[in-house]
Amino acid sequence: MKRLVAAAALFLLIITVCFAGNYTVLKNIDGFKSKIDNCKRLYLAGETDAAIKSAEDFSEEWYKYSKKVSAFSNHRLIDEIGVLASALPEAAKENNRFEFASITARIKAELKMIYKEQSLNPENFY
Repeated sequence: MKRLVAAAALFLLIITVCFAGNYTVLKNIDGFKSKIDNCKRLYLAGETDAAIKSAEDFSEEWYKYSKKVSAFSNHRLIDEIGVLASALPEAAKENNRFEFASITARIKAELKMIYKEQSLNPENFY
């Protein structure tokens, strides 16, 4: 009986950690989506210096966040966003509208993939 209680407690702990990690990932992905949208809005409004600063902040925050989320999400997606985020300030500095728009669209697509992977639905159980 003692083993059954210990196993049940361990199972509940694992489930709690999984749900807490999932909640954290989903909550933060929404925040990063809004940050990249703000960066793009600044760039398209012609506020290049503010867009560069916003892109640099996004890149730094993603680097810090990626260490926390790596236990719960696909490493390929996390690394790809990191690479794109590091290229974003340079695209803004070079005033390359096409590349900047492309990078922001790819970051948003990768964030969307992470969000889909972390969402609780029957497709993700298998």
